[in-house]
Amino acid sequence: MLNKDYIWKDITQSARKLPIIISTVVVILILLSISGGYFLLYVPKKERLAQEEIAQQQVAQKIQQVKQYYLDSFSGGHITSLNKLLTEMARSRIPLQLAGYREENVNCDTTSCNFHYLLQDNGIFNLQQKQFWHRLFTASFSAGEVNYQGLPSKLENHPLLKKYQSAAAIQLPQCVNLLNYIYGHNNAVASKEKIILLSAPESSISSLEDEVGQRMGQRYQFLSATWEVELPREAIYVMQYFKTLAYQDAFFIKEVAVSKTGTKISGGLLCKNGH
Repeated sequence: MLNKDYIWKDITQSARKLPIIISTVVVILILLSISGGYFLLYVPKKERLAQEEIAQQQVAQKIQQVKQYYLDSFSGGHITSLNKLLTEMARSRIPLQLAGYREENVNCDTTSCNFHYLLQDNGIFNLQQKQFWHRLFTASFSAGEVNYQGLPSKLENHPLLKKYQSAAAIQLPQCVNLLNYIYGHNNAVASKEKIILLSAPESSISSLEDEVGQRMGQRYQFLSATWEVELPREAIYVMQYFKTLAYQDAFFIKEVAVSKTGTKISGGLLCKNGH
């Protein structure tokens, strides 16, 4: 009788624990389901989002590389800006010459110019302000010489740069046509006045532009080159030389160096890839 009561009591206690056991199992299954869903759904989604973010960053970097290539290539002045600069140089040196100074050299880049003057023999030292683009600039000086530094060159706003920045269509000659023209031009001028190509037309971003060009609104496929030419010192001669050039929009003036021996102009070229 005692054994029966004991067995019944044990069964009763087990029956009472059964709901708890079932509940525990259900909770465990739910937790396993949640954790499984986390690893099956959330983790892959998180990894996918991370990969998408990396891909977007890579595309952004490629776009920036293409933009920087064209910003560098389009930087410089148009030939008309060069003519204005040379005219201003010639005009602004006259008062200093009358005051007894001789212009030794001028060096300009796309943003600024530096002028160096020496006091002529028997000249009386006097500190002159230089008027340039209707502004007055004061010189730094030492014995017998004066220097004007950081005067604006106004060679930074080529018309095609503005078109590029607005994603407008840009018309430039095919590279083969531009090169043929330069070779023909060089055959017609004195040997010292040839346009020297320092680098052939090329692009460091052609494959990147093919990849991301559609995202940028325009795919230009332009190649860039560098060049220089040495001419006599006289501004009127330099201006006439550049006035006769064809494909003027393809030339970008980046540096102007005037010395006693002549004028050296250097810059970039842009042309269309293909035939």
